[in-house]
This record gives sequence, C-alpha cells and structure tokens, in this order.
Amino acid sequence: MPEKIILRVDGNSEIGLGHLYRGMALLDILKDHYSCSFLIRKNTTISPLKNAKISFQYIPDEIELEDEPEWICASLQEFDTIVLDGYQFREEYQTKIKLYGKRLVYVDDLARDVQKADVVINHSPNIKKEDYNKEDYTQLALGLEYAILRKTFINCIKEKREVNRTIKNVFILFGGSDPDDFTFQAARNIVKLESINSVTIVLGAAYIHSEIFKIKNDKLNIYRNQSEEEVFDLMNQSDVAIAPASTTSLELASVGVPIILGFFVENQKKIYSGFVKNNAIFPIGNLNTFDFSRLNGIIKSIDSKAILQQKSKALKHMFIGHDKKRILNLFQNKVISIRNVEESDMNFVFSLSNELEVRRNSFNSDPILLEDHKKWFADILKSKNLYYIIEFNENPVGQIRFKYQEKFSVIGISVSNKYRGKGLATISLKQAVKEYFKKNSKPILAYIKKTNTASINVFKRVDFLHYKEDFIDGEHSVVYIRRK
Repeated sequence: MPEKIILRVDGNSEIGLGHLYRGMALLDILKDHYSCSFLIRKNTTISPLKNAKISFQYIPDEIELEDEPEWICASLQEFDTIVLDGYQFREEYQTKIKLYGKRLVYVDDLARDVQKADVVINHSPNIKKEDYNKEDYTQLALGLEYAILRKTFINCIKEKREVNRTIKNVFILFGGSDPDDFTFQAARNIVKLESINSVTIVLGAAYIHSEIFKIKNDKLNIYRNQSEEEVFDLMNQSDVAIAPASTTSLELASVGVPIILGFFVENQKKIYSGFVKNNAIFPIGNLNTFDFSRLNGIIKSIDSKAILQQKSKALKHMFIGHDKKRILNLFQNKVISIRNVEESDMNFVFSLSNELEVRRNSFNSDPILLEDHKKWFADILKSKNLYYIIEFNENPVGQIRFKYQEKFSVIGISVSNKYRGKGLATISLKQAVKEYFKKNSKPILAYIKKTNTASINVFKRVDFLHYKEDFIDGEHSVVYIRRK
C-alpha cells in the first residue's frame, strides 16, 4: 500500500488561490507514487479540486487553528507525511505536528520563524540558505530547481521557444482571485493599442469583479475555468504576458513567454527580485502604486523580436537543473531510521547514557562508569534482545532496547539532548515496534517515571495504552502497554 500524503492548504477570494493551485501541482508530481488527498477549511474555493477530481476533506468549523495539529494527528492517523502551504502554519503549528512524529514538508514563500519541518521548499529564484533560521535536521530545497509546476509546464521547460514576430497577442492573468482587479486596470488600457490584435484574459475561480465584462472591444477574449492544458495553450500563443510574481509567473517563465512583471504582496518580492537579478523580465515594481496607463508605452518600447527573444531565452535559462525527480526525492528521503546495534556504537551509547536528561529520567540516575559500561555493552551484544540505534541523516542520535521477559518485553528509549522535541523519538519508536512484532508476539511494557510527561506522550502517540501505576526504586511510575 502506498504511503499517504496529506496536503493542508486553503484558498479563496480573500487569500487567493495560489496555495491551492500549487498544492494541485505538487499532487500531480506525487500522485503516481503516493496516495494523496487535500485537507481544507470550508471557506476554500473547491471548484478547482472538483474539476480535477481531487479528493478532499474539511476541517470541522469548531476546530481552531491552534488545535488543528492535535485534531489532524488524532483524526487522520493513517498518514505518513503532511505538506503545509500557507502563511498561517507558523513555528508553533509545525512544532506540534513534529511532536506527533509525522514527516513534515513546508512549502514556503517568506523565510520567517524557525523552521521545524523536515523539508522546506521555496522555489523563489532569489532565495538563499542564509535567509533561513532552521533546525539542524531541516533540509532546504531552494530555487527554481524545485519549482512546483503542473505537468504540462514541466514538460515544456526543455523545449526551445522561438520568437517569430512582434507583440500582437497580450496575455493577462493576475491569479485566482485578483482582489484589486489589476486585470481590469491592465485590459482597459491595452485594448486601446492599435498594434495589438488580441488581449487574452484568464480569470481565476475566485475572481469576483464585474468591470472587466463592461469593456466593449472585439480584441478582448475572456476565459474562465480553463483546464491546465487550455491555460498552457493560451500562454503559448501569446507574445507577451502581464502578471504578478507568483506561481503564474513561474509557469509563464517555463513556457518562455516574455513577462511584464510586478508584485503586490510580500511573498512575491523574492520571486520578483530573482527575475530582475537575472534580467529576465520587464519590471514594473509594486502593482499597488503602479500607474497602469504606462503599460501602452512599455509595450511599445519592448515591441521588438530581438528584445522579446532575449527575455524568452533568459527565462528558459533560469530553469536549468529543474527536474521533478528532485521534488520526488525530497519525499522519498527518509532521514530517520533504525539499525541493529554494533560493537562500534559503544562510545556513542556511553555518552548518550550519561547525558544529564537521560540520567534524570532513568530509575537509576547515578553516572555510569566506563568500565561498568564496557562490561554491560559486551553482554548486550551477546544477548538475543533487540537493540536498535536511532540514526538521523546516518548519524547516531538515540537508542531503543527491548529486554525479553517470560510473558512480555520491556522497552527503553533515549534520544540525545540536541534532538529532543523534534519528533524523532515517535518516528523511530514506530519503526522499532513494527520490527519487534515481526519477530515476537509478546506485549511490550514501557516503565516511565510519572514526571516524565514527554516520554509518556511519545508512547501514547505510538498507541501504547495506560496499563497500571507502580513504584520502582521509590519512584512513582506509570506502565504503558502495546499489544500486537
């Protein structure tokens, strides 16, 4: 059975549809390898999902944003990875998801907060590793090499585009909602240009304005609810496009359509500056303050096959190195793993066992002497008990031990201080329990100090149930049990 991925996104006339469409593009890349579904709020515009026959589930209205991670992990237990795409999924939200041991991928535009995700994807052409504050384990996938595009656009990246004429057809697309109706402001000016034969307008599913329909001009062609292939064809037939620095601009760039480009929200600035830096577009700056009556003069000034060809080649060149396999690899790279203990692990286990927090949570909190440890470790290697080393990026970070008893086995787990609170214990514990039950049918007992709430929560997330309370070496303890 394929691994299940949940894509948590929203989109409507207020926040736009960029996150939703990007999620659909990501699903298009993943769907042949994973079982994928969307998780959305009820105010999301669902027509794009329905038209694409994509499965989705609503989050109940009574679940507040801060309670979402708990609800998701409790109600949708059978999933392996969650993808977050939205500005509301900040550091606290990510931290809660990670504590449940889920693999987390965050599709980002802003590079703010401390990133807690396993993987952060930011396809801005001007983003740098130095822009991020992140956990040691967080993998950054930055730049147009990781551009999340729909299949039709990915397939055309390597195709050459020849510019054979001057500007006759202008393409306009300002996203799924276009809250400020830049579409109308651009179109009403461009239709006045005598040199233009047609103006192609594509409206998003959340576009709510009406002024555009009042323009009476034969040059104007308005489209809505177009399929991916239809949008691609309309872009490909155009000589120049007017668009914001969003996913729309990346799709236009992949086709090689010269772009008159601006921005109107914070998350578009990095994409905009990246295109400007590469001299790949005709920049018009902040659309909120741009005088759209200037468009006609700009189009006249760039109406040259040589100029258009230069921009088209520059756009195509920026996608060198793009391959959807790069994105697939981000999901296939399981960085947390377990392996059998080896003789060479002796020093690591000694250091780990003597960490302050490990000793504090142990029933015998006295420091361990090296000579005693060597003898104990040699006995462990000879025993038939299961003993796993937890690895992160192929580096040892923890241990999991099963000690066989007559009617049950006792489990113990410890993770190095540096890697606590990041979900590693939950993920590795799931793996270890799965391996245990391949070879054993006896139940597993976990003895935990009652004050060690973090450890208790880890075992509860891996479906251990409260069994009893006990006193061990004078310590008030709880015992959790997991049956096959």
